Amino acid sequence: MGGIGDIRDESDRNGIRAVICLKKDAETDKILNYLFKNTDLQVSFGINMVAIAGGKPKQLPLKEILSYYVAYQRLVILKRTKFECEQAEDRAEILKGLLVAVKNIDEVVKIIKTSASTGEARERLMKRFFLSERQAQAILDMRLARLTSLEVNKITAELEELENKIARFKKILASEKLQYKVVKDEMQEIKKANPSKRRTQILGDESAFEIAEDEELKPIKDVYVCISERNAIKKIYEKGFNISSRSVAKNSTLNEVHNYILKTKTNIDVVLFTNLGNMYKVQIDDILEARWKDRGTLLQDLFLSYQKDERVVGAFAENTLKKKELLFVTQDGTVRRSPWTEFETKKNTLLAYKLKEDDRLLNVEIFEEGKTLMFATSTGIGLNADISDVPSQSKTSSGVKGIKLDDGAKLVMATLVNADDKIVVATDHCFAKLVKVEEFGLLPRNRKGVKILSLGDNGKELLYAKKLTNTFELFALDNKDKLYFTSTDDISLESRNSKGKSFAGKKGTKVKAIYTYLWKEI
Repeated sequence: MGGIGDIRDESDRNGIRAVICLKKDAETDKILNYLFKNTDLQVSFGINMVAIAGGKPKQLPLKEILSYYVAYQRLVILKRTKFECEQAEDRAEILKGLLVAVKNIDEVVKIIKTSASTGEARERLMKRFFLSERQAQAILDMRLARLTSLEVNKITAELEELENKIARFKKILASEKLQYKVVKDEMQEIKKANPSKRRTQILGDESAFEIAEDEELKPIKDVYVCISERNAIKKIYEKGFNISSRSVAKNSTLNEVHNYILKTKTNIDVVLFTNLGNMYKVQIDDILEARWKDRGTLLQDLFLSYQKDERVVGAFAENTLKKKELLFVTQDGTVRRSPWTEFETKKNTLLAYKLKEDDRLLNVEIFEEGKTLMFATSTGIGLNADISDVPSQSKTSSGVKGIKLDDGAKLVMATLVNADDKIVVATDHCFAKLVKVEEFGLLPRNRKGVKILSLGDNGKELLYAKKLTNTFELFALDNKDKLYFTSTDDISLESRNSKGKSFAGKKGTKVKAIYTYLWKEI
């Protein structure tokens, strides 16, 4: 990251200490925010404060949690003090018995010597000095070494100490106030033993917790996002895009044939719509940087739900969709307008159009008032339809009919146009031409249309149609993957009833597919 000089590993046996050395001009706050956001140096999490309170699980606020905790600690002190008091009383009892024996040692020795057994000696001692069984047994177990003056003084001192403890224990047991005082004193001892300041911060409202967004931390750059016929996506930074050789050549491949080239910025997501009615949102950081001729990242690798037969039919920089409506056209000629707000979501996948089983999306573009919808079919029919009566509908709506298709006809193109636009059309025999939209009278939607290209010896099927925007190439492949190409600058403008001219060099060349070879952004 900009501003970081180097990172040193200063490990020791207690763990790893990473030292980040910053350059003089480094923006320290941004770097800290970046580390907090992308590592576990700073973590925000919610807590479900459920605890056993009064023998039952209960959700508690922080104040009640602390109250129950202090009450529990008082109970711990109470039980501990009671146990320690009992232990001290037991020990004091033994010491009192030993002191009796020491003070009357001659008589004690005589009783023991004249007794027939240990049991008899114990009974006689208990009876003579009014001792308990435990005291009498302790006297019998006492070593002679404990009869010295030093040992006697130790016993006396220990007994005095125990009696003081017992007196204190009993005061604590008798006073709830003293019990809480012990809790407080012990908490303060813990605090003294751990003098470091609190490392966590407790906020009253989670909205007060803010971390700078990535776009605030990373430099924003211009970037080109390209989606190819290989069903792959790649990003090329502006400098690399401008210096790359993008013209079509005989060794060109489908890696270079892009359906969409978007110029955007690194902090803006890309929105994709596919022929299966799905919407995918892609972050620029998730797209691998590539060169013009590289394959790029397969969309199947970016999205687990992306299927092999899915194809992108609409691609947009998300910021261009704000307050806009989208126009959806399906292969059976159905048209739907929907506001972008219907699709705004934090999810990266969404079902944007629920299609019939045998239908597919053909095109998705931003709706513009005043434009008409131009259709082209595989049977050479074109329709310039007025769609001003198409209502704005939700994403769950099925739409309205845009064109009537002849039996066996397939929809090749459906796109918004102006009257002065031109359409590029091409057949399966590489015959191509340009035709003006104004040659088609404006008709209501759900009509069959009129001829856009005459078929015959120039081809049996209209294979390709596209609105002419910037100059681009037509890129055609035959069954042996031989490449034929031509620029739209070299395609002649003809009437809608004409057959067009071949760009394959040989009349009757049959091709399996014709693609749009874009070389600059749309």
